[in-house]
Order: sequence, then C-alpha cells, then structure tokens
Amino acid sequence: MSSIATSALLIQMGLEPVMQMVTRDRNRIAIQSDILGATALGIKNMLCLSGDHQKFRQPKGRAPMSLISIPLQLLQCVKTIEG
Repeated sequence: MSSIATSALLIQMGLEPVMQMVTRDRNRIAIQSDILGATALGIKNMLCLSGDHQKFRQPKGRAPMSLISIPLQLLQCVKTIEG
C-alpha cells in the first residue's frame, strides 16, 4: 500500500501520520502531484528522502531526474503549494 493511502487511512482513524516520499527516479511534476494529493487528503507531515544512489542498482546507470538539487527543489515545491 502506498504511503499516501496509508496516511489517509490513519487520519481517518484519528492519528497524525508522517508520510514518507522517496524522490529517487521521480521528476518535479510527480513530486508536486503527490504533495498536492497528500495535502488534499489532510496529510500535514512528510518525510522526504532522496533514496539510494543509482550506483547501488546499476553501476553504469544514470538517474532520470529533473531535480538537480533535490532539497532546494523540494522546498520550493512545498512553498509554492502553501502559497
């Protein structure tokens, strides 16, 4: 089950979950989409992780990311959504 779905179920049970999001292999639009969806479901807490480096999966592989600076881009996404 996805972290968003689990967090939404926990909110319905009266708990305040911390949703986890891994940004590896995801572009800015996909991350923004998940943040907007989580916010619409009432999720207030998120733990954003960059994930394992692609060298651990494929030594010669390259990550298909549009996020060059993940922490800064992620903060900008959240600030844009918050208004």
